[in-house]
Amino acid sequence: MNNLKLIAIYLPQYHETEYNSRWWGKGFTDWTAVKKALPCFDDHKQPKIPLGYDYYDLLDKKTFQNQEKLMKKYGIYGFCFYHYYFKDGARVLEKPVENLLQWKDIDIPYCLNWASKSWIRTWSNFYGDVWGEKFDKDVERGGEGILIEQNFGSRKEWKEHFDYLLQFFRDERYIKIDGKPVFIFHNAEQIPCIEKMTKYWADLAKEEGLKGLYFIGANVSGYREELDAVLISEPTYTRKKLLEKNLYSVKNGVTCFKYSDFVEEMLNNQCLIGIKTYFCGVPGYDTTPRRGYNGECLLDNSSELFEVLIDGLYKKAIECGNEYIFINAWNEWGEGMYLEPDEENGYAALESIKKVNAKYEMVEIPSEYSYSYTEEEITGQLKLLNDKINKFRWLYENTIRFASIIQNNSYKIKKYFNKKNIKKISVYGVGPIGKLLINQLIQEGIEIAYTVDIDAARVLESIPMYRLQEEIPQTDILIVTVYGAEEVIEKMRQKEIQNAVSIENWMNDLLS
Repeated sequence: MNNLKLIAIYLPQYHETEYNSRWWGKGFTDWTAVKKALPCFDDHKQPKIPLGYDYYDLLDKKTFQNQEKLMKKYGIYGFCFYHYYFKDGARVLEKPVENLLQWKDIDIPYCLNWASKSWIRTWSNFYGDVWGEKFDKDVERGGEGILIEQNFGSRKEWKEHFDYLLQFFRDERYIKIDGKPVFIFHNAEQIPCIEKMTKYWADLAKEEGLKGLYFIGANVSGYREELDAVLISEPTYTRKKLLEKNLYSVKNGVTCFKYSDFVEEMLNNQCLIGIKTYFCGVPGYDTTPRRGYNGECLLDNSSELFEVLIDGLYKKAIECGNEYIFINAWNEWGEGMYLEPDEENGYAALESIKKVNAKYEMVEIPSEYSYSYTEEEITGQLKLLNDKINKFRWLYENTIRFASIIQNNSYKIKKYFNKKNIKKISVYGVGPIGKLLINQLIQEGIEIAYTVDIDAARVLESIPMYRLQEEIPQTDILIVTVYGAEEVIEKMRQKEIQNAVSIENWMNDLLS
């Protein structure tokens, strides 16, 4: 039998690094974005200010000493540090957790969460994370847009990574389940070698005297044999559902959700079929400090609603036999997700947690997985999995096809538009195919009137971006570069835009 424990996801982006100074300017940390945040619409509360203007440095031991006192007082069990490990063993933002490893007198239970995507510039053709979007001033667009590349390598590289991680796994404070150190893959489905890697790491762990490793995958769509459990990653999981249900509004370019809708959807999340599922909540959400008018935010978040959320997540954990609940995040100030006290609300979020903790303090949960699925849940999840398979297949086939068009000099896109007398061109979707198209148009000197996307950041400041709920101007052609183009085209027709065409049909016409 176990008691419930709350783990807060932790961003180690509050100290100066060589990489940040090189990319975004000398001395850049996430505090830079937080301090420079501005209101984007009426009643938008920015900037967020930490209580006592405590813009701390994570390399200062006193910072962790203060955080230890705070988390213990309000019932936060431990931290889940983002882990950034890249090609050839390059590490970023690693110093805070490395220091904590050495500071044995600070009693903070912790685990690691590998955010394994490449870091890229907004306009890059490559898949990855974008940091400091508002601060990207690389107008010359040099190189491929990769800041630091991810490459998983093979057994040699896996062994080197494991050897680095082993020092943490051996730490008595490191969080374990069934005696096994917990390791989270933040983008589990984006690691092509994850099955072989996890098996190899588990074998290495046993060779080193550990019981093995407990692997949790976030941002996954269903059962994965190589994982011990999955984590419903928030706000990613719920924001996608709200976007699909059109439960959002646009205020001066910012995509806005109601926190009440967020709470309702998070509490309706179900365990994935056949695998232990951990749940996550958010106390707030506002990405405008990093993304400006391309950002997203919650409109009515409050400590009262947060308390409802925490209480509901505790009930779900008990129902599913889960010892742990995750909160995103302890200190993600640049995205409005933080439990730390601020000047506006003081300790309200932490007080909500303390109150709910007291309610469930004596509740013990069975260690055995006990969740039973309804027929409706099984049918719904199978449909989602099938849709995802179809989407990946579509993305792969059309990316390859368009890439081959770019490489074949016998087809000139500019010549095609001139022949059709198409002057004003717009693009729907700035995902992988959309970026390929946009960058090719720029390379050929073709002007892009604007882009449209339901959630992504604009590719360049010089190219306007519209959200689906906004009034969208007419152009000569709107090329839809996303899966399910028929639905998008119908929505465009409802906006009296009659010249939207799918990327597949556009390529057919280009090659005819």
